[in-house]
Amino acid sequence: MSDPVSPATTTVQGELMYNYIAGTMVDTRHPIFAAEDVTGEPIVATLGGASDDASRTALHIILRDATEQAGWRALEVTPDASGSILCHALSQAADGTLMFAAAVDDGQGGARLYVTPLLGDDP
Repeated sequence: MSDPVSPATTTVQGELMYNYIAGTMVDTRHPIFAAEDVTGEPIVATLGGASDDASRTALHIILRDATEQAGWRALEVTPDASGSILCHALSQAADGTLMFAAAVDDGQGGARLYVTPLLGDDP
């Protein structure tokens, strides 16, 4: 003979934490390069899905921005909207100027290399 089952009561309580972590998603499968702007804040260059086609890889620059709710602003700066970024690099000179380079798949088994001129470090 089995024991009768008695009813059970469960009480759950929780709370949400407001702005616990200010951040933005970075795809860690790709190299991440960092530099700093004129105020010492980070500038991060990374690859991720393109805003118009997630199957295409795009270059994203992530900057601190106090006007954004999460505290960061992500800019998609892919030099050629028709191809995926294969690799990228960011370099910063002692005077603070920046240079970006990106190799873009040309869709024919090759790649095109894009290199910026020296850029100022003031976002």
